[in-house]
Amino acid sequence: MKDEAEIIRRLYQNYLSRMTLVQASSASGLKTDPVTVRLLLESRHKLSDMVYPAIIDKETFDKAVARADALLPEGMQKRPDELQHELVRAANDKQRYDAIADELFRLREQKRKAEMDTGFTTLIWNVACTAITATASTSRSAM
Repeated sequence: MKDEAEIIRRLYQNYLSRMTLVQASSASGLKTDPVTVRLLLESRHKLSDMVYPAIIDKETFDKAVARADALLPEGMQKRPDELQHELVRAANDKQRYDAIADELFRLREQKRKAEMDTGFTTLIWNVACTAITATASTSRSAM
């Protein structure tokens, strides 16, 4: 029983070290097909039951099952789905970025026009004041 428990521990260890089901099985000393290896990996009896103590811990079991699930066609679709969602978020962020950049450009242009208008108004005001002062001076000297 102790040797069998050690074989199961090695099977999990080998599988979690990125070996295939066949490689993990063979390196552990098991001579069986991939389907049986997967069934062994997914059997919760390795955790513990009423009769036997746990052979592996729950974290190891969960990691092995997650890895096996990720290699199924349904599991293989998970990462492309995640990437597709990232692309959508990136596109939304790009649109938001462009909208913010456009708003900044609009505000800068508005400020530039206001500065030009203010400058032009100030120039006209200065010219008008100079003209008024000159007229007033001319009028006083004529008196």
